Amino acid sequence: MQNFIFSLNIILPLFLLMSLGYGLKHLGMFDPKSLKVLNSLAFKALLPALVFNNIYLTDKNGHFDARVILFAAVSAFAIFGVFTVVTVMLEKDNRRRATLIQGIGRSNSIIFSLPIVASIYGPERAGITAIVVGTVVPIFNALSVIVLSVFGKRKVSPWGLVLNVLKNPLILGSLAGILAMNAGLTLPVPVEKTVGDLAKAATPLAILALGGSFNFSAVKDNTKYIAYGVFSKLVVIPGILVPLCVKLGFTGPELVTLVIMYAAPAAVSTYTMAQQMDADDVLAGQLVVFGSALSVVTIFFWLFGLRSLGLI
Repeated sequence: MQNFIFSLNIILPLFLLMSLGYGLKHLGMFDPKSLKVLNSLAFKALLPALVFNNIYLTDKNGHFDARVILFAAVSAFAIFGVFTVVTVMLEKDNRRRATLIQGIGRSNSIIFSLPIVASIYGPERAGITAIVVGTVVPIFNALSVIVLSVFGKRKVSPWGLVLNVLKNPLILGSLAGILAMNAGLTLPVPVEKTVGDLAKAATPLAILALGGSFNFSAVKDNTKYIAYGVFSKLVVIPGILVPLCVKLGFTGPELVTLVIMYAAPAAVSTYTMAQQMDADDVLAGQLVVFGSALSVVTIFFWLFGLRSLGLI
């Protein structure tokens, strides 16, 4: 029962925030335009501040398993590679292929992993999570652009791809945090407090906006594709990779970081990129909505199971 309550206390606030966002939309407080602004604010300012702050606050004398960064990067490539092959075998429509591969491979790890790790271990031990996020986000972005360029109707030049990765605000926040940590930099108190306040606002606002974007209509034509995408993302990928993480000896913040990376739903930007590059944006939105709603349940059971085994 103690492990059940522990897991519930971690995941329930995320569920309540998503539900509140969905409710506020139906009360007329969110519309597509305001949600777009909120998502842009979160992505370009608040989440980079959160990434920076978690790395900056990391105990410089603390120990973390550096293998986790390499494993996260390699597994990101593996997920995209495997599900590109599987999806191409199962689906003939290129626009739908692009959306499914991106929706399965690209994880909303930043919105889910940082608050969950910080909730369990405290923000001072979430630095490794921020570093992993700063590593895998550009990989997710680059691979998504490649997939959408190959199967979608719009093409992106190699230089455009590199520029897209280098300009990513999350990468800039991660690099700034790593530089500040390694240089032993101490920010002036007003600056440190401002960054901290921005970081605190990141998770609530991002998850409220996620809940506000939920739209459960128009699913009939895509039922089997939603089932394939969501089941692969929430069950198959963590079901294969989490036991492998345990086998390799990952525990504590490192293990939770990897678990959430694999078990988190499709990133919100999956829909935006599908729309911009002429993939199946309707299906992309449905993968985000249903994956986000169901991930609350699946992540809860992953945390409960690992806690019961004494691994987190």
